[in-house]
Amino acid sequence: MKFLLSVIDSMERMPHSQEERQAIDDFNEKLENAGQRLMAVGIDSPSKSAVFDFRNGSEKVTDGPLI
Repeated sequence: MKFLLSVIDSMERMPHSQEERQAIDDFNEKLENAGQRLMAVGIDSPSKSAVFDFRNGSEKVTDGPLI
């Protein structure tokens, strides 16, 4: 089994502590060593998102999160 994790992070809170960063690194390393991590990227907050819909030949782009 493989996983794709999308973690929403923002600057609206205090930065991670050293212990939290180490736990995140340990978790990522565990997934990678097991061959289960496809990729890891950071994404911005939902308020800065856009929804792209190209179904049925349309080209619709909507600002904001998918609700």
